[in-house]
Amino acid sequence: MLYLALFIGVISIVITDKLTRAFKLSSIWVVLGQISASLVIIMVGNLEVNQISLGNNFELGYLTVPFTLLLLVSFTNVMNVEKVQNSSILLLPFVS
Repeated sequence: MLYLALFIGVISIVITDKLTRAFKLSSIWVVLGQISASLVIIMVGNLEVNQISLGNNFELGYLTVPFTLLLLVSFTNVMNVEKVQNSSILLLPFVS
């Protein structure tokens, strides 16, 4: 089920990226597309970061979904630091 969620997420990001380029929309729409794709991966694919290990194990509890969302969106944006976003490398942060 995770692979299906990854596929849907990547397709939605690519579509959002192509639409924002075609209609010359602001970059907030790309970020909203990344957030929606990350939510699909979290909810459908059951991908969660439950704890952080920095010497001690920190249990996230209720912050699991927001932290996972922040992690996925930030990984996607780190991969697209270039001025021109390349939607072909979007699979790498989701798989990693």
